[in-house]
Amino acid sequence: MKQKKQDVDVVSLLQDLGNSIKNVSDRLSSLEKSKEPKGTFEEPIQYEPTQTGFPKSPSFDEDLSKYPVPTDYRLAVNEVLSPEFDVYIKPSGDSPTFQLVILVPEKYSNISGAQRQIYKVDVRSRVISLADGANGVREYAKKVLGNLGPDTQQRILADKAAKEIRVAQPAF
Repeated sequence: MKQKKQDVDVVSLLQDLGNSIKNVSDRLSSLEKSKEPKGTFEEPIQYEPTQTGFPKSPSFDEDLSKYPVPTDYRLAVNEVLSPEFDVYIKPSGDSPTFQLVILVPEKYSNISGAQRQIYKVDVRSRVISLADGANGVREYAKKVLGNLGPDTQQRILADKAAKEIRVAQPAF
């Protein structure tokens, strides 16, 4: 009789164990289904430009026009590129660096049509040490100019020269 009661207890324990395993299995299946991606990833993410023309995107989550650009940084970009290139900076809170952002005007941009559709603007950025300052800005502007290609470099220099001639001529 005692053996029969133990057999019933073992059978009951195995049934409870089986039910618990089934319950865990069902919960795991529902969890896996909830983690499946929803929607398609074929459509590119569209970024809306702000009023200043700076894109709101995951990498630029705030309007950088609120940070003043030091005059010597602006002059370094004007010297190497031209005043048509917009310049923004974002100071780093925890290190002696800042992010320099240069927006390339559409007429000088060399990004592809697909990139233009997605990002709307040609953004070139780099983190520069405060110790490098204006020299670091000038060096990065030279790299941006070099990246634009020889034809675009010639157009930038020609446009800059034409504006300097117009400014130098007195208006009668």
